[in-house]
Amino acid sequence: MGMARWFGVAAVLVAVGDCSADELGDQIRAAATRHSASVVRVEAVTSVAVERLPGLPPGARRTQRIGATGAVVDAQGLVVFPAAALDPAGAAFALLGSRQVPDVLSLNVRGLDGRVRPARWLGRVGDSGLAFARLEGAARDGLAPLAFAKASPRLGDVLLVLSVDAPSGGAPRPRVEVVRVAREGEGALLVSPTQGPTGALALLPGGEPVGILAAAAVQGGAGDLLRPDRLAELRRAEVFLASRLAGPIASPPNEAPVKRTRTRPWLGTRHQQLTPELAASLKLEEEGGVRILEVYPDGPAAKAKLAAGDVLVEMDGEPLDLDPGEIFDAIVEAYRIGDELEFTVVRGGDELQVVVTLSEGPVRPPHATRRGVQDLGLQLREVTFYDRKELALNPAAKVADPDSLAGGIVVDLDPDGAASLAGLRGDDLITHVDGQKLANLEDGVSRLTAAGNHEVQILRHGKPLTLTIRR
Repeated sequence: MGMARWFGVAAVLVAVGDCSADELGDQIRAAATRHSASVVRVEAVTSVAVERLPGLPPGARRTQRIGATGAVVDAQGLVVFPAAALDPAGAAFALLGSRQVPDVLSLNVRGLDGRVRPARWLGRVGDSGLAFARLEGAARDGLAPLAFAKASPRLGDVLLVLSVDAPSGGAPRPRVEVVRVAREGEGALLVSPTQGPTGALALLPGGEPVGILAAAAVQGGAGDLLRPDRLAELRRAEVFLASRLAGPIASPPNEAPVKRTRTRPWLGTRHQQLTPELAASLKLEEEGGVRILEVYPDGPAAKAKLAAGDVLVEMDGEPLDLDPGEIFDAIVEAYRIGDELEFTVVRGGDELQVVVTLSEGPVRPPHATRRGVQDLGLQLREVTFYDRKELALNPAAKVADPDSLAGGIVVDLDPDGAASLAGLRGDDLITHVDGQKLANLEDGVSRLTAAGNHEVQILRHGKPLTLTIRR
């Protein structure tokens, strides 16, 4: 796969002295490669109290899934990112007079290698505008800390802004913009133009990191959201320089985690919102709903015979057409343990009705390990007990010994990636690579990462197929 496809670079080309467009492109690619093990995507579920807004009951909360760019800044796995990213709509709500601090319910970090790493939320540092998390143990593998240069870019200087995108929830990709310093300040710079997300690394043209991109502070009160000039302020971006970052990085916070009781109900699945783009890439007729990626053993969904690949299109007679940012888990958790939910389910083109009785859920569902093969546009998860059990119970499956199955199950594909072009689909189970039976997920990732084309043997709904992935 070509370098341009891997980087997915989006750039505004700005002349840099005598630097040609080709030379600038080389600088951008070199900077993205240099920091590929240090820049990450922080993904969290946050909950924010909503006050002083009409039509909402007392104690109402907004639960949302957020994503922001962050950076690994020490060998112990410390990750820094802007606190404002925890509530992207926070500035707008503040202008309406509802300024609240979000609670972090869960947090993961995804590197450009595609691997999902659990992280521990540490907290915010006062009014610094910075938030911190920590990767521990094996979660730090494959990542490297960066050190910020003590440079002071001046008015008009050019900076590269490096962030991590995950379009439609797909594999993470680097994104680069070229900006200029529009205003100097104490420990921070105002830059323009930028469409980049908060948390992006600000780099000198030579690739040295000098700071982190953050949303500029917005002051206001109720009614200011109606003023176009105040709305424009929401799009301003600052770069926090090394002088502002040094203190918080040296003494990060250590907040107690938000306690989540075990009295919340759960469905017992890992799932994703089905968008028209995702449906098209998976060749599904449905353009909305919730697609089940994994069913946890002995959970409510497993007992109701829901299966990976099912698409939930209605719940209690209402279409599951979720708004952007709306979280299906939050909808389920609004019910009580013991409540019955009736789903309209599409399975293999057939529509059926399934009733699920909600039960008490764990604090954190047991996600299977996931790994990415970046240059193939492929993300896999480990084979679980439930996968083997499902194959054992499938009369159409041509598997002699399901209990011995190992390898990786496809959970995400880049529609333009080599794996997708080879014919791989979501939920395919890769069992062999180049004739070698896979011992586990790591074995599969290692063999697929090797240079060259690869012949893969897969199970698709229990039926064996052989495909060739061409780089």
